[in-house]
Amino acid sequence: ERSFFFFSSSSRERMAEVRMEEYGIADRIVDPPREFAHTLALGAIETVKSVATGPSSRALTMIDLGTCDARTTIPFFRECAARLRAACEDPERAVCCVFEDHVHNNWVPVMRRNLKADLGPGVFPLASNTTFFEQTMPPETVDFAFTNCAWHYLSGPPPVSMQSAIRHVSARDKKAKSAFAEAAAADWETLLVRRAAELRPGGVLVISNFARDESRDWYWGKTDAGASLYDELADCLQELVNQGALTPEEQRAATSPAYYRTLAEHLAPFNDPDSPVRAAGLVLKSSGLNITRCPLRADFLNRSRDGVAHVNLHQYATTFANCLRAVTVWEIARAFSHPDNSRPDAERRDLIDRVYANFADRVRQRPLDFAFDSVMAVLVVEKLAS
Repeated sequence: ERSFFFFSSSSRERMAEVRMEEYGIADRIVDPPREFAHTLALGAIETVKSVATGPSSRALTMIDLGTCDARTTIPFFRECAARLRAACEDPERAVCCVFEDHVHNNWVPVMRRNLKADLGPGVFPLASNTTFFEQTMPPETVDFAFTNCAWHYLSGPPPVSMQSAIRHVSARDKKAKSAFAEAAAADWETLLVRRAAELRPGGVLVISNFARDESRDWYWGKTDAGASLYDELADCLQELVNQGALTPEEQRAATSPAYYRTLAEHLAPFNDPDSPVRAAGLVLKSSGLNITRCPLRADFLNRSRDGVAHVNLHQYATTFANCLRAVTVWEIARAFSHPDNSRPDAERRDLIDRVYANFADRVRQRPLDFAFDSVMAVLVVEKLAS
């Protein structure tokens, strides 16, 4: 299962709190692809045929797979509920909303909210910490399923450890890339088959997933805007190794258990007539790649059109590095994940601080070379009636 916290057991809860606080810093960079995905999903609700089946007393059920802190899930669910009710022409139809994420997710921000009041009359919240690599709901009970920015994680540890790369996209070893691709293909099939079991016939699944545009070798943090964020981050780690501050073994341990599938890899199970996904009744209704540009870089360009003097480079670089830290620190922290690693927590944190201070220096020196551009595969999938 996914596990983001690799410090000693005594500090896991504290590190979880730190990471959730950092999510607020990164809202601006993750919101553009999420907003596009929500718009796509709301439009797809009109195609949910399962709302017309079964008795009117049956609650309509939807699930967000990978809800995180539910900050944006709640207003999204509220609008989804209204549209599902409109689709079945019953404004008072009971709706069940399921917030799903893994067991290590920080559920405190979710559970401290009055979800029933947030969602509105007749909408009933549930939470599940069952990993989405397993079946999370009873068979054929879900009318509408949604996931965004979550299914690039692998179900287990990295298939190989890499010396000079954090993500597979930066790997130079073809065998390493092949090992990641093989693991990701198996996981992708599992994710889809699990959703097929949960969806009612006529139910719809909307997927927005980090991807790689193989025609241009674009992915999150690497487009025509400049350098690859992951290449630079790996180089920051390498500098610590060169200085003797980090061991080569720790560097290898920072290999990330994540994979950016190409659009072709996303579509492969749907194009294979003999795949378990097709056999389970899932059919692809639409697909494509969506590129969203980095709002931080856009603001920088806007404010520096009349000269870079209008921009505080130190502040910009610090903000940029903090945003990157918020969404990648769990990967850098993997450097200390081996059970035999005896570094004190304070020393680990100091090394992590040095990684992102190094990155901030690079942004200060080359501010236009970095961008949080997102490349997302977006799919709308339907489960056919038996």
